[in-house]
Amino acid sequence: QVARYKVTGTNKMVVRITAPNVTMVNQNDSTKTLTLTLDNPGQVTLTSSGEPGNNFDLGGSVTLGSTTAPGTYSGTLAVTVDYQ
Repeated sequence: QVARYKVTGTNKMVVRITAPNVTMVNQNDSTKTLTLTLDNPGQVTLTSSGEPGNNFDLGGSVTLGSTTAPGTYSGTLAVTVDYQ
């Protein structure tokens, strides 16, 4: 499932979006990790001033192997929005 964000600003301004990959830690064994490789949208051009703003989605993928430890993995997604 993707994470959805909303950004508002001045009409026709470009907003650059970056987010590094996320290391997710197994909640039962903190030595076990997975990497969420993000698909960054790159940039969004605002289509209005103020509300309603523009939505953008961040998603990605995790590669699982036959030796991946079972369990719940969690991590923190850090998103940077650079308003140009």
